[in-house]
Amino acid sequence: MHVKRLELSGFKSFAEKTVFSLTPGITVIVGPNGCGKSNIADAVRWVLGEQSARFLRGLRMDDIIFNGTAQRKPLSYAEVAVTFDNTDGTLGLDYQEITVTRRLYRSGESEYLLNRRPCRLRDIVELFMDTGVGREAYSFIGQGRVAEIIAAKPDERRQIFEEAAGIAKYKSRKREAQRRLAETAENLLRVSDIITELKTQLGPLQAQAEQAQNYLAYREKLKGLEVDVFVAETQKLRVKRDETEEKAKAVADELLQEQAALNQLEAGLSEKQLRLDEAQEAVAGERQKLQQLSTELEKLQRQLAVRAEKSSNVERQLQEAQAALQELELQEEQLTAEKNELAEKQSQLQSLLAAAEKELAAAESRLRELENSPEEQRAGAVQAELVQQQEESR
Repeated sequence: MHVKRLELSGFKSFAEKTVFSLTPGITVIVGPNGCGKSNIADAVRWVLGEQSARFLRGLRMDDIIFNGTAQRKPLSYAEVAVTFDNTDGTLGLDYQEITVTRRLYRSGESEYLLNRRPCRLRDIVELFMDTGVGREAYSFIGQGRVAEIIAAKPDERRQIFEEAAGIAKYKSRKREAQRRLAETAENLLRVSDIITELKTQLGPLQAQAEQAQNYLAYREKLKGLEVDVFVAETQKLRVKRDETEEKAKAVADELLQEQAALNQLEAGLSEKQLRLDEAQEAVAGERQKLQQLSTELEKLQRQLAVRAEKSSNVERQLQEAQAALQELELQEEQLTAEKNELAEKQSQLQSLLAAAEKELAAAESRLRELENSPEEQRAGAVQAELVQQQEESR
């Protein structure tokens, strides 16, 4: 097993993504002081799970994120990925290559990935335990680390030897098993206390259990009685429902009969209303005709009055003519020269008188006919008389 590739992005001085490809053998990184050589070892230590910022030569964990320069802005996260060649199966996984990735954001959130899949820090620690590659392993010795190992206490030096001997994993598992055994003993003690407490409560609980059983029995009996009551009430309600349905059906039949009778009455009423409307229209027409005939009769009466006045005028003229004739006869001798003219005038007046008498007789005859004829004939005669009078007046 050996490291094949190391990828850094935003870690300390590595602002750009930087990839180190390592081949089997010895790889040496040479550079002046302060160029960032130690940052590479810190990156490997950090990606394998180092939790102390002091061992990474910082005050806080976010100090490992690139903090920017005068020409570049600071980055928001740091990421390191280290790839191991596992062709010999040292790491115990069925992969030829194993890549461990760690990310840290300025918000404090961090992520661990194993072959690009999220995992826990514990999974990574257990994966590299007893391989000499862990965060406390002897495979990574940074600047000043040799002096710390020489000056270390026996217990601290013993951890390094146990890691090299491959028993650190078993001791870790032993400590975990002892911790779980201690927790189990404490749990057993608690269980024993609970059992003792329950024994003291067993008598009252048994009495309560009997009461609960009696309660359940009575409750089942009550349920049966409630079901019987419910069934009885249901039957009563069904009988009432049937009676109500029969009554509703009878009422519905009566309602239908009354509705049919009402429809017949409404039909008869509509027919009578129609007849009444027709009669009212006929009466209105007759009234209009009567009003027209009355108007025409008034016109005819006015014309007759005019005719009578004309007739009286003619009679008065006849009387005057007769008086003049007598006067002419007395003055015949004196008015011989005018005799012929008076005779002619008399003849004319007699002809006019005859015509007037004839017209008067005809008018009286027509008046009698109108008085004895129906209203329609009267209206026709009056209309003809009016036409004739109009022609004469022209």
